[in-house]
Amino acid sequence: MTSAHGYFEPWDYKYLYDKHPKRGFIDAPEYKSDTIMGYLNSVPSLSLFCYLIKLAGFDSMLNSHQTECTMLVVSDSNLDENEILLFDKYEARKLVQYHIIPKKISMNTIFSRKIVKVNTLLNADRLLFNSLSGNLLINDRTSVLISDVLKSNGYVNVISSVVSPS
Repeated sequence: MTSAHGYFEPWDYKYLYDKHPKRGFIDAPEYKSDTIMGYLNSVPSLSLFCYLIKLAGFDSMLNSHQTECTMLVVSDSNLDENEILLFDKYEARKLVQYHIIPKKISMNTIFSRKIVKVNTLLNADRLLFNSLSGNLLINDRTSVLISDVLKSNGYVNVISSVVSPS
């Protein structure tokens, strides 16, 4: 099958195609079900935000058991699909970084402190959590809809809209 010098002969090309998968097909990554990314990937109503995470390149970080963080996500009903599909990698990365708190902290803890400023991954920008009105608000505009879904590497919280630096 090979010549004396180790190279394949021309008639061996059919053999190569039989052994190797076709180019251009990439298997979808498998996410661990007990991680943040595994949870986000399993909930259909979070698919657009999940797309942004994958575009930004944070999916492997959120699938790792070594990462400990709190993730704020927005459901598909509160996002504009046409706008999300226009994002490039840089914009997606900036948006996702502002929705990740690099600590494993529950919303109940934040709620009990009334007013808290928490750093995000985006250049140490801060989110302002305010619970003086009885509802937990982020930057005085966004409310927390579902809080403290505990996964092995952190918490997932569903919020009402995209938060942006104030």
